[in-house]
Amino acid sequence: MNTGWGVKYTLAPDGRTPVPVPHDSVLKWAHWMERFSHRKVALTLLPDGTRISTVFLGIDHNYRATGAPVLWETMVFPPAGEGDTAYDTMMDRYTSYDDAWLGHWHYVKLALVRRYTNDQTRDRIWKAIEHERDVEGQHRPAATDQPAPESAQSVMQE
Repeated sequence: MNTGWGVKYTLAPDGRTPVPVPHDSVLKWAHWMERFSHRKVALTLLPDGTRISTVFLGIDHNYRATGAPVLWETMVFPPAGEGDTAYDTMMDRYTSYDDAWLGHWHYVKLALVRRYTNDQTRDRIWKAIEHERDVEGQHRPAATDQPAPESAQSVMQE
């Protein structure tokens, strides 16, 4: 099987381990890729409409001749109706699920810093997002006695 740029991948049942696809299975790969739920690592919507999305790409984006396949990507999208200038460089790609997961939350924090200048508002939104992140299931923390903070959407509706 070929490796390198352009090689197609799916994920193993654990949802994290890439599996190369044989060239004669491209249609199976395409059908697998149609279901977004297979590919979504995280999607965060800030109260102002900014979206941070991290997904499994399914195609190796490593353009060098060496190194691990680059299969995950985080992108930040501005609210509807806004230009992209503040977000042109807010994209990153990764070679592992774990790096993609951590990278997603890095870009969430970066978007918060760019979008919200008030520290208290930014901290309240982060606390709400952090709770939503932890209860998504992939990285569920140990049980806690702390009450759940308000949702990120409700923070800005006061």
